[in-house]
Amino acid sequence: MFKIKWVLIAMGIFALLAIARPLGLSQNQAMVLGSMVAAVILWATGGLHKSVICGLLILSFSIFSETSAMEILRFSYSDTMLLIIFTTLLSVGIMNSGAINGFVEKVFIRTGNNVYTILAVPYILGIALVFLIPQAFARVIIMGSVYASLIQHQNEEELEAKQAVLFNLFFAISVTYMIFLNGDIVLNGAALSFSSEAVQSQLDYLNWLSLMGPPTIAVCALSILIIRYLFRRELSHFHPGMITVSKSTDTSKSKKWLVLALMAIVVLLWLFEDAHGIKQWVVALVATLVMFGLRVLGKTDLKSINLHFLLFLTTVFSIGKVFGQAGITEVLFQNLRHILVKPTSPFYLLLLVIVVMVLHLCIGSAVATMSVVLPILVPMVEAEGISGIVITLLTYITVNMHFLLPFHHATMMIGSGREYFPDHFMTRLGTVMTLGVLVFIFGIYIPWWKILGLI
Repeated sequence: MFKIKWVLIAMGIFALLAIARPLGLSQNQAMVLGSMVAAVILWATGGLHKSVICGLLILSFSIFSETSAMEILRFSYSDTMLLIIFTTLLSVGIMNSGAINGFVEKVFIRTGNNVYTILAVPYILGIALVFLIPQAFARVIIMGSVYASLIQHQNEEELEAKQAVLFNLFFAISVTYMIFLNGDIVLNGAALSFSSEAVQSQLDYLNWLSLMGPPTIAVCALSILIIRYLFRRELSHFHPGMITVSKSTDTSKSKKWLVLALMAIVVLLWLFEDAHGIKQWVVALVATLVMFGLRVLGKTDLKSINLHFLLFLTTVFSIGKVFGQAGITEVLFQNLRHILVKPTSPFYLLLLVIVVMVLHLCIGSAVATMSVVLPILVPMVEAEGISGIVITLLTYITVNMHFLLPFHHATMMIGSGREYFPDHFMTRLGTVMTLGVLVFIFGIYIPWWKILGLI
């Protein structure tokens, strides 16, 4: 894939930023920012293959940033990367065994005649699976594999319908994990980690559930309506005939039960990780080896590990660290900070949310954005008599629900990277959610928090 027009535009913008050095950036900072902007343009337009873009961006970071090559590539040998690899293989093993296809197929058949029920089921599954699989990455990988396997297409229109259904699945899981403190171990944990000690002590499981649960359920209902409208053309082509009948497999009934029992053990070990201390990826590795022993996984299934996708993840997760150590995030924040009005202004929280939106779009990583914003904003608002919980949750909601491109949202990025849906689906929804997030926050969350006495 090579689109000379967009390559030239990206190169031109990179050169312009490198020469102009806006916002008082140093030469190296401008080069890093220019590289990032150029990469975003090429990612969004498909000007180059994603792996080529990733390689060039990593090279630029290595040359011009303050971050070492090992730090830039740290995600490639992290626990999360290993968990992604082995849960990918586990999901293939589950599909090969046919252990859960029948159940999900029955759900599809019963809901396949109504678009709204098709869209609503992933939200129900998203809530239920939080208690079984505490890692959001694992949930979307397994459910994405099930959905992609059971929904087949014969033409371009049916393909678009399938992509819309899969996109809704990934978004549903991304919204529902906001209900529970343990909904996403990575993102939800980061929100607390970057807050003040006061917030960490007050925002326990039940308090989080009371503050986030009811309004998020309302947001789930509205999200279904939004996706139904935005993707009405694609969804109009979905029909029950696209749902495949379970194919007979060589897997015996006893082996299917063994696979289910194995996954039950995996889930239990994941749930009680704090008690036994065995890392989640180690549990997944052992379960994967057992599946190879049961012959529900074979050598050919190793092809399910998408190396291009893993490179993309490695690149994206380096952005926050590189920007932070290069001082770019601080420069961006300080230049945006002067637009804030006094805390007594009714527009104060609105401007804070907009600042977080802008920073998130620039930085990309939700975790990295919170790492920059929360340590500064939480003490600032607490000094003005505003609860640190408010700005913590506002920042968390904003970085989770507002995105334009895959690198803005790690969970959605998994679906994009696996080509379950095109990148422009994220841009289509993200554009609407720029306003939608503000409506959700100031029309649903904040009024609910006022009822509870938080504000």
